[in-house]
Amino acid sequence: MLDGKRDDHVFDRHIQNSDDLKAFLNHAIRTQVSDVFIQAGKRIRGQVHGRLVFLTRYSVQIDQMNLLLRLVIGSDEIRTALAAQRDYDAAFSIPDETETDGHGVAKKHRFRLNATAVFNVGADGGQVVLRHIPSEPPLLSAIGFPEHLIPEFTLQQGAFIIAGETGSGKTTTFAGCIRYVLTNDTPIKGNIVTYESPVEYLFTGIESDHCIIAQSEIPRHLPTFEDGVRNAMRRKPALVVIGEMRDAETIQAAVEASNTGHPVFGTVHASHSGMIIQRMVQRYPSYAQHQAFTDIVQINRLLMSQTLVPRVGGGRVCLRDWIVITPERQEELLAAGYEGHARLMKEWMQNGDHAQDMLTTISKEFIAGTIDEVTRDEALKRYGGTITTRS
Repeated sequence: MLDGKRDDHVFDRHIQNSDDLKAFLNHAIRTQVSDVFIQAGKRIRGQVHGRLVFLTRYSVQIDQMNLLLRLVIGSDEIRTALAAQRDYDAAFSIPDETETDGHGVAKKHRFRLNATAVFNVGADGGQVVLRHIPSEPPLLSAIGFPEHLIPEFTLQQGAFIIAGETGSGKTTTFAGCIRYVLTNDTPIKGNIVTYESPVEYLFTGIESDHCIIAQSEIPRHLPTFEDGVRNAMRRKPALVVIGEMRDAETIQAAVEASNTGHPVFGTVHASHSGMIIQRMVQRYPSYAQHQAFTDIVQINRLLMSQTLVPRVGGGRVCLRDWIVITPERQEELLAAGYEGHARLMKEWMQNGDHAQDMLTTISKEFIAGTIDEVTRDEALKRYGGTITTRS
């Protein structure tokens, strides 16, 4: 725990070489650590179901930090990036020490890495955050994805957009959706191209008779997400997956991809599904927002937002809200215009007509026993619900 009294997760060895680093990360995985935080001048910490724990008994010194940066990647790339006032994103794999696959080969554990320069007493230092990525993309049933929404994203044209803060499981949900497309007979058949920063889930172990998948990393393989989407149009894509729709250029490229007959998956940052279109339009300069609103409404088919909260008994549960955008709803949104569309979407979510708001999801999960009263009340407070006072 934060007070250091429990050491269930502590790794007793010092990390001095690559074998020590692999052993440390395998230990973290075995003790259910999802995220590792390494920072000069501090003990290494991990996160277990949202709770911080100590992973070492010692604080990491500057020279040890530099060694760790080199061990993680096998070069001085991270230090070079931080010295140039850039952060550093990557993904890497390590072999499992105890488990093998059906062929006797050591299983792999994959991690997403971010390194950022931070202030440290006496000298600038860095913080490294490592997030464990499960070795296989999940089944949709394992992450609680609503089964009745599967036909809404397995279309030959149109966009499926997921919103949520960093760490809300957006990448995991899309990984489950892609796995479903690869292993089931859907209208999406052919070349699936993804543009991610970094590539997290790998699909090398998922066999498909009707699809192939090619994953590119931004900026390792292509400079920007916009470049990625435009690149996709030259590759006869059956599905285009965009890791982040963070600017008008990328969103417009996605619009063009959809309008030319391709399904698109993408992520944005918005507090709930009813805000997604507004957030996308706001990426454009004011003079272009009217046309952008029309374009964005016409491509969207399924809007979803999600967040992760503690599950009763351990682990995390994904809370989701969503709106299905039918052709009739597209016409209604266009008639309401940019100024009135958010009110209309809020009504659909509250009425539960091909939609569900987060308050309904929270209530269902509480009744099902997957979240407790404290988690329910915290979620209700976040999403504007009514909290029942306990006597």
